[in-house]
Amino acid sequence: MTKADFMDVMDNRNPLNRIADNTGNSPHVRDLARVLIIATLLLEKGDLTSAHHVLQVTINEQKSKN
Repeated sequence: MTKADFMDVMDNRNPLNRIADNTGNSPHVRDLARVLIIATLLLEKGDLTSAHHVLQVTINEQKSKN
């Protein structure tokens, strides 16, 4: 499997990877995609509490910026 093949498999597994890696997107959009990737991985592991905390921290950070 080549690196390109591996990246295609990962992108198909979680399309948020494409958004997070696309430098054409704003940093805010890329960061949000990364947070959602982390929350998704935690949920896949069955760690609902940690996923909730990651999302809550992100929401609180956005509220404090506005």
